Amino acid sequence: MYEFYKYKNFIKKYFSPSESILNKKKDLLEKYYIDPTNTIGVYYRGTDKKTEIEKVNYSEYMDKVKEIYTGTETILIQSDEKQFIDYAKEIYPNCVVFTETKTSISDKGIHYENTKEENYNDIQYFLASVLILSECKHIVLGISNCSLWMCLYRGNSTNIHQHFNGKFISS
Repeated sequence: MYEFYKYKNFIKKYFSPSESILNKKKDLLEKYYIDPTNTIGVYYRGTDKKTEIEKVNYSEYMDKVKEIYTGTETILIQSDEKQFIDYAKEIYPNCVVFTETKTSISDKGIHYENTKEENYNDIQYFLASVLILSECKHIVLGISNCSLWMCLYRGNSTNIHQHFNGKFISS
């Protein structure tokens, strides 16, 4: 088990989000009626991530969600890949997807498809979504920098379900 508590003060001191980001987080929570303590957060990093690691089948993520879903939680989906979101909506039509964060239908990273100014504005909502996901009852995620930051902001590995080396590892 990873000892996140060792880094909690460091993360808080040097990586606390700005008031602007915290306001965006609050706005998203209110707009989408999200209670993180009763939400399963799903983060699928697609598009250009395949250049670094093998792409994971969408069904593997949804199988993991089915395994932990009791029927009472909200399911929050965050991805840069529109195809994954569409797939998740077929299985969970009432899942929450933030319209404030952009997706792509190409295999290029979304940040390559926009201007620097657009990216600057978009990343603020994305960071707010990372903060929300970090607080969810369960988080289903893969290997990425954003997944790492969700865990660091969470401060523990409880109910983390990470796809690693071809399978999900749950804590």
